Amino acid sequence: MRNNYLFIVSILLFLFMFGSCNKHGGKKTVLDNFKDVNPSQFEGNVKKYILSDGNPEKIQIKDWGKEQLLKLSTLFVSIEFVKLSDEPEAVIGNINKIVIQDTCIYILDRYKTKSLKKFSIRGEYLATIGTRGPGPEEYFEPTDFMVSKDEITVSDQFKSDLKFYNLSGHFQYAQRVPFIFRKFFFFSPNQYVFHANDADNNHLESILNWSVYETDSLFHINYKGFLWPNNKYIPLFVENNFYPYADKIFFHPTFNDTIYSISTNHHIQVEYIMDFPNGKIPEYYLLNENNKEFLKIQKDESYAFFPGNFVPMEDYLYFEYYEKNTIHRVVYSKKTKKAIVGSKILNDINYIFSYNNILTSTKDNVLVGYMQSYLIGDFFGDKRPRNKWVNEIGEENTRIAENIKSEDNPILLFFKIKDF
Repeated sequence: MRNNYLFIVSILLFLFMFGSCNKHGGKKTVLDNFKDVNPSQFEGNVKKYILSDGNPEKIQIKDWGKEQLLKLSTLFVSIEFVKLSDEPEAVIGNINKIVIQDTCIYILDRYKTKSLKKFSIRGEYLATIGTRGPGPEEYFEPTDFMVSKDEITVSDQFKSDLKFYNLSGHFQYAQRVPFIFRKFFFFSPNQYVFHANDADNNHLESILNWSVYETDSLFHINYKGFLWPNNKYIPLFVENNFYPYADKIFFHPTFNDTIYSISTNHHIQVEYIMDFPNGKIPEYYLLNENNKEFLKIQKDESYAFFPGNFVPMEDYLYFEYYEKNTIHRVVYSKKTKKAIVGSKILNDINYIFSYNNILTSTKDNVLVGYMQSYLIGDFFGDKRPRNKWVNEIGEENTRIAENIKSEDNPILLFFKIKDF
């Protein structure tokens, strides 16, 4: 319970810190990037996204408020792992985003090494995409990225631009973007979608306080959606609430109970509704003047906190929510309408790897996450005789654990879901 408490508190502190940074010294610096932007060049007849009727999945959570032990053998067929190369050029810290495409793995480390690395599916280091620095071909921080058939695009929030590289990581060209954004995706070479989480686009009134907007390749704004005025609500950032999948973008407004999809025809549709017993967090607690009460209710009240970490798949949906400082991990089956929930996890498959840090999936309903190597290396180190580990977890698992050192790169984990 203590670890869960520290975990969610650190998340909430990060959310508030990120939201507040644009209200102080950083705001003037960022806005300087747009002093020469001519609004008439990018604004015109900006329309709102069209909300379409649909047949959303309504997910009911049973045994609400109870600690739920999940044995991983109940949910997964297997847990495979990939050790990433530890050669000097391959070193990363934390992992913020994973994209798997054409037998290659692309990993974004936004804060520690500030780099985007490319590995083979076996973990061999292939390339670093771009370089860090002040030059026109360099980035201060690779904030987000996407991989298309023959190109890699990287955004840098501090330079307010997009940089384009070939698949080997060599720079091709850059485009300056005339507004602040955090995430992006290209539906096509002339249909871009951006996600913002602040209210600092004062120079473009049409998108001020809007969370999602769509442009052409010259950044003329055509559509917008999901109003979130930061002068009214607490400014929050969530890592994984803008998720391109299956020719759509799945989007979750922070602490809402709904996941929407955005399609290429400019329509918004409700895809999933989380049916929590006490409903979503009342709007009162999301107001700027009530942020202290917001921090208090996360440990005292039985509201479900659904910040927005989710992964859509063909047959399943993975998502996380918090209730009284306890994280609950959920896999929902679209076929059987059943949800498997775990707040306390037991890895009875190999006893080594943790079921957390889930960031993406493969095409065959395999969840992909990661684990820091030091959590394995420190725990399965020389503190106990080897034969005791063999007796507890078996020879094969002991051999896997002892080959992972604390200083190694993070370990990628692949959780293959059972039909349920």
